Amino acid sequence: MRGSVIESVLRRSIGIPFFLLAAVTLGCSQGSWTQWGGPNRDFSVGAAPIADKWPEGGPQKLWSRELGDGFSTIVSDGRTLFAMYRGEQDQECIAALDAASGKTLWEHKYAAPFIEFEVDEIDKETGKKRIEKQVTKFGTGPNSTPLLVGGRLFTLGYTGIFTCLDAATGKVNWSHDLYKDMGATYLRFGWATSPLAYGDNVIVLTGGKGHGVTSFKQATGEVAWQDRAAPGPKCINADGRLIVLDDDGNLMLIAANLEGMSVLSQTKLLESPSWTAPTLVGSKLYLRDRKVIMAMDLS
Repeated sequence: MRGSVIESVLRRSIGIPFFLLAAVTLGCSQGSWTQWGGPNRDFSVGAAPIADKWPEGGPQKLWSRELGDGFSTIVSDGRTLFAMYRGEQDQECIAALDAASGKTLWEHKYAAPFIEFEVDEIDKETGKKRIEKQVTKFGTGPNSTPLLVGGRLFTLGYTGIFTCLDAATGKVNWSHDLYKDMGATYLRFGWATSPLAYGDNVIVLTGGKGHGVTSFKQATGEVAWQDRAAPGPKCINADGRLIVLDDDGNLMLIAANLEGMSVLSQTKLLESPSWTAPTLVGSKLYLRDRKVIMAMDLS
């Protein structure tokens, strides 16, 4: 594993406490963008020479085509583009396109009706608990960025369908419905977290009791480990460990590896909601909530 790093990626969704850790450099060429944020998940990449100025009207358009509704970022190995979109009749679609022409190479469609969820609120007309459907007025998704690694494509749809496909052919290797089959937390605005490769595993934020974070074996889809994680954590990778401040004001020191993560130390420091990432300068940690700012010596 070349140039691996551990980082925290925070994605907030209604009712889910989680964080994602252990991002890796996937060893991509300058012509590849294989995951959320690019090869290193830092939105930077070695690029070919780019003109200092564009002509009037913008850069030369090579091709354009219709696709479908969605906010899912495109990933590419340089030759093929992989994208997701909302299809017809409650379907989502995963598509491979020729990067040079935009021509469809393969597509995989699957049923993905929007989730209906019984909320803890009584409907005045029926006297029963109100049924809520996922919100689509801001878009129907998909929102998650696919992951391309080891010849496999990993995708996560708006309704929590997590799929592994053969990137060359589109054949489905395995699939999980995170909401129906694994008890993931209901997400009113749909799933938006992006899968993350770590060693031979792939990690996703599932949410739900006892499994805020789930690590799957890439080859089989078998669960490698699960962890509750912490509510809305902000994380710093320092000296091979993770310093985590969660929304409740708990400061944690966490060790993480391929087998999972474990809390080494934990202390309650802040009383008000803490939504600001901590700052580490040398061994001095600075943190705050809505009313208080604090300095800690970690040496």
